[in-house]
Amino acid sequence: MLTGISTRKEDNMKRYTIIADYEYGNSISVLQLKSESKKQALFSWIDHISFPFIKEKGKNKMREEINSGITYTCCLQRMKNISYMFQIINGKRIDVHIIEHFDLQQISNPSFFVIVVLFKGGTYVKQLQAFNQLDALSEWANHLSSRYFKRDEIIVIKNCICETKTILSVGQSIWKHSFKVSKNDMSIYIVQQ
Repeated sequence: MLTGISTRKEDNMKRYTIIADYEYGNSISVLQLKSESKKQALFSWIDHISFPFIKEKGKNKMREEINSGITYTCCLQRMKNISYMFQIINGKRIDVHIIEHFDLQQISNPSFFVIVVLFKGGTYVKQLQAFNQLDALSEWANHLSSRYFKRDEIIVIKNCICETKTILSVGQSIWKHSFKVSKNDMSIYIVQQ
C-alpha cells in the first residue's frame, strides 16, 4: 500500500488503550491497539496478555464469555468513551479498563485525559480536561477526595505530584507515574484521549 493512502477498513479503525489489573496489582498490562470495535480490541488484547495462570484455555474461556455476552463491558458513569469489565479466570480476577481515543478532528485544547490509579487493591478512574499530561496529573491531585483516600495519603500524593517534573511515556499518549504512599505502591496511568 502506498504511504498516505488508506483503505476503507483502516478508515474505520479506532485507537484503544486497555489497562488491565491482574489480581489487585499483582501484574498490570497496558496495551494500545487499533481495531474496528471495542469487542475486536478486547479479542486482540486477549491474544497479547501474559498473566500468570492464564494460559490458552483461560484465554479461550475469556473469548467465549465475551462473545456469548456472559462477560460484557459497561460504560463508566459521567465519562465519555471509557468502559470497564472484569473476569474471573482460574479463580484469578482481572479488571479491565478500555479507553477509546477520540478522532484527531475531535481533539481540542485543552484535551481530554483519563487518569487510572491503582492503589491498595482499588482502581480509581477520572476523566478531565487539561493542556498536557502534567497538568492532568496536577488537576487530578487537586480534587482528591477523603472518601477514597486518608488525609495523610492525600498530603503525600499532592507533595509527590507537586515535585513531579517529567512522567514516563509508556506508549502513544500514555504516561505512567509511580511512587509509594504509606508503604503502598501507587501507579497512575494518564491517557490522552
